[in-house]
Amino acid sequence: LDLAEGTKGFHFARFWQEAMFAAAAVRGLATIMKTRPASALLTAALMHDIGRFAMAHAAPAEYARIDKTVAGAALVRAEEELFGLSPPEAAFLLAHRWDLPEEVFVPIRYHHSPHSADSDAPKASIICIAGFLAEAYTDDREIAAESDLSEIQPAMDALELTPDQIAQAYRETILTYSG
Repeated sequence: LDLAEGTKGFHFARFWQEAMFAAAAVRGLATIMKTRPASALLTAALMHDIGRFAMAHAAPAEYARIDKTVAGAALVRAEEELFGLSPPEAAFLLAHRWDLPEEVFVPIRYHHSPHSADSDAPKASIICIAGFLAEAYTDDREIAAESDLSEIQPAMDALELTPDQIAQAYRETILTYSG
């Protein structure tokens, strides 16, 4: 069974590359933060956009109507407008249904709004930044200290990370990523 089959308008190869890079970015961020990445965070990084895939798989014709030029927060808004459900919320529902532990599904649910995750805000912030870096990687964008990081600024603030540290984590992740 090819799960990617029938997902018109959805780029499964890109989805998988972003998932793999996000997990690698969690490791890169952990290095910068001088900690070890928890296995739950690596799992959350791999699954952070599973809701997007599920929506595209469940309703491929509808998903194909989404503008292919939007990304990041704009893409999440377009998906939520079309489906009445955001991809992070769809991912949360799947993860909860699959009985994944809370330490996996909470960061997935809040990775676009880590400040809403209460005590799990640091974990959601890590997934937020890892997802951002993964998208930058698949878009072949450079991330430098002077890059526009406004989309992840609240997550950076929550983790007390500087633009220089984000750029360093990105460079180190690229060097070690073998996806």
